[in-house]
Amino acid sequence: MTTLFPVVMEFIFWISVIIVGYVYFGYPLLLSFLSGIMSAKKATRRGDDSTGGGTNPSHLNPPNVTLIISAYNEEQVIGKKLINALTLDYPKDLLEILVVSDCSMDGTDAIVESFADQGVRLLRLNERHGKTYGLNKAVQAARGEVLVFSDANAMYGPSAVRKLVRHFANPNVGYVVGEARYTTDGSSASDNENFYWKYEQFLKRGESNTGSVVGGDGALYAIRKALYEPLQRTDINDFVNPLQIVAKGYRGIYDPEAVCWEDAAGTYAGEFRRKIRIVNRSLRGLWRVKQVLNPFKFAIFSWKVISHKLIRWFVPVLLITAFLSNLALVISGSIEQQGKFEVELYTLLFAIQVLFYLLALLGTLLVVVNKRQLKVINRFLSMPYYFCLVNLASLIGIFKTLRGEVTVTWNPERVEERKTRHGNKGIGRKGRREEPVPSLQKEQSLSETKERKEGKERRRKEGRRQENCYTHYASRLMIYALAGAYVTILVTGLMFDIVAHYVFWGAVGLIVYSNVGYPLVLACATVLRKREVKKCSIFPTVSLVVAAYNEKAVIEDKIKNSLSLDYPQDKLEIIVGSDGSSDGTAEIIKAYDGSGIRAYCFEERSGKTGVLNKILPHIQSEIVVFSDANTMYEPLAIQKLVRNFCDPDVGVVSGQVILENKHVSFGKSERMYYHYERYLQGRESRLESMLGADGAMYAIRRSLFKMPPDDTILDDFVIAMGAVTAGYRIIYEPEAIAYEDTVPNLKSEFNRKSRIVAGAIQMMMRGLGIPTAKQGLLWFQFLSHKLLRWVTPWLLVALFLTNLRLVVREPHSLAVTEPHITIYSVIAFSQIGFYLLGLCGIFFNRVSVTAVPQYLCTMYAAFGFGGIKGLTNRQRVTWKTSR
Repeated sequence: MTTLFPVVMEFIFWISVIIVGYVYFGYPLLLSFLSGIMSAKKATRRGDDSTGGGTNPSHLNPPNVTLIISAYNEEQVIGKKLINALTLDYPKDLLEILVVSDCSMDGTDAIVESFADQGVRLLRLNERHGKTYGLNKAVQAARGEVLVFSDANAMYGPSAVRKLVRHFANPNVGYVVGEARYTTDGSSASDNENFYWKYEQFLKRGESNTGSVVGGDGALYAIRKALYEPLQRTDINDFVNPLQIVAKGYRGIYDPEAVCWEDAAGTYAGEFRRKIRIVNRSLRGLWRVKQVLNPFKFAIFSWKVISHKLIRWFVPVLLITAFLSNLALVISGSIEQQGKFEVELYTLLFAIQVLFYLLALLGTLLVVVNKRQLKVINRFLSMPYYFCLVNLASLIGIFKTLRGEVTVTWNPERVEERKTRHGNKGIGRKGRREEPVPSLQKEQSLSETKERKEGKERRRKEGRRQENCYTHYASRLMIYALAGAYVTILVTGLMFDIVAHYVFWGAVGLIVYSNVGYPLVLACATVLRKREVKKCSIFPTVSLVVAAYNEKAVIEDKIKNSLSLDYPQDKLEIIVGSDGSSDGTAEIIKAYDGSGIRAYCFEERSGKTGVLNKILPHIQSEIVVFSDANTMYEPLAIQKLVRNFCDPDVGVVSGQVILENKHVSFGKSERMYYHYERYLQGRESRLESMLGADGAMYAIRRSLFKMPPDDTILDDFVIAMGAVTAGYRIIYEPEAIAYEDTVPNLKSEFNRKSRIVAGAIQMMMRGLGIPTAKQGLLWFQFLSHKLLRWVTPWLLVALFLTNLRLVVREPHSLAVTEPHITIYSVIAFSQIGFYLLGLCGIFFNRVSVTAVPQYLCTMYAAFGFGGIKGLTNRQRVTWKTSR
């Protein structure tokens, strides 16, 4: 590399770090400093000790005020909001309450109209146009000389309006912003949002003391009606409108004594969507009033807009730049052998960044596995996660703006089960006692119509869809980021011996733990704790479901095997579905239709999950048993499975499928592997629950079957784990026996294993089938048995490459003693020998010494290949038989 490259990278790195530090720390400190030394004019408060040009104190001549409440589908809170507005400490004849409904589809409008006899006006838009369009219409209809804007879920303190409008005694004041306080539900999402908002309030206080506060707050701010300019639909009103007022030469004041209370979003998904929407619309709005960015005309206010808003939105770009330039400096420092201090400094700074983002990733992982939020996440994890989430939302908002996308309409972020806390007294900021908000006194006796019920169901489904989309998005981001973190750590490990040392032994530790340590932990744990399963002879109704694709060679044998099972015929139905088979399978199935089986032959291929989703709505049985076409059950297999359902805690039962694989070269190795797996499954079952089930033979309560998406690859794992996440157990029943022919060759086994891991990646990216953090023991099992197993190929790669680095290093490059060098050399040659044996097994597949290395190398290579296919979404959902 040229000597210019590190100089340029250093400049970029330090500029990025300095700007980010300035935005979050320097700007607040400068505001505090200027607040202390500036003799800024303060708006005179009506009713205070001076009038500052005002002619009358507020209690003698208060202005006419219109309280404008924006609402869309707010039936949960609008009644309480109107009661709150009607009890405000402001002259009733001077306060107009106007609700603008953006074509609400629930009972919002009916509730508002029920308050018409108390002076509340409803302005309904017959089509959805968004909040800003509605406010334009509301301002035209408003009668007051001062407008107070509010949200439907913002509950005002009794004196809030009076304290806002007193500032307008000063003719230089154009708008006044109050203090919104957030109530929290104890979740980490709402706690972090509350913490962030307190930081924002600190900035607003300093901005107000040095001229004008930047922006308003849609929940609580007031303006002179004469200063309102009609806004474009894409404008965010509480940001663009204050900028327009400042551009006219007026000031904006922040009054912390004018208080309202709101519920925090409560979920990271809600906060994420809100931040994207704010940045997206604010960037467009700022461009419309770009004259406020001119420091020669607006001086300090221009500096505040740039520091508080514009640069803040672009912080994620600076963070990415700082990370990449820091990585470049670490690599270039190692290659060019710069001064030791510089190399260590940039290595330390890079390690700090990696640690911070790893903490954020861990926070992401914990949130993804529990969609209801994790109260157990402390600030150590939730703050890095929240910081990265907010900045990611800013980045997406910027991209949407650059692509010309804009969000006009909005949906209220509501917690389904709202705890009404606004009526209680509590300790507010700085220990002050907050003013109580009156509780809802008016009984809402309006009956729900069919249209309202349908509207609620649509909103419930939409909310669930948005939450799932967020979980899907966050899961994908977490997987990609972890892959990036792996590459970063591996690269730095190959550059620095000390990092290679830790990566090497970390990989050794994880591989040994996953394959040896975890079974030992299970053995010890099941001695100390056993959850017995209550078993009894029962005969519930059972549906045996077989999904088949091109199974002509075995499907008739499977049907005959199923018809011969020792289970009451009036309690057992056999269902066979053909997934677009083209080899005659469908014709064989149809021949038995009505003769003891129900046939479903689908012409179009949709994959196994698609077939199951089509069949399951037609099943009414208590228990559903899933089987593969080439799996032959022993006569008592169904009885052995269902007897476990005597225990109400059991949701799924998996049987023992014995592979008949003596005819293949890797048969003995495969049998050893599956004996090992059965041991783990039996121990996990005794301790708590198995993880997943064997798709060739497992039973589930019909009530617990939740249809996964049709393109789900690992259907047996996702369906079975759905019962676990609902609080039930998966039990291994070794006496329920079936036999299955193994795949005929190593290539087929490779494809099967890679499909499994590709399905696992898909599952984790969607947040499906993963135990929640509340199920701590199950999460531990999932991490130890599944996750570490799936990432073992990448641990082996890290182990091998760092091992080579440590062997070929210069003697002075790492302060270790000679015996360590021997250990590294022995381990390196052991790895090379093992992989050579695995390679030889391909050519000499009958030699016993190569069998185990061959099978393990094939399996882990398949896991790695499947991981790549899962990350790149290249695994087909349809499957084909290897027979």
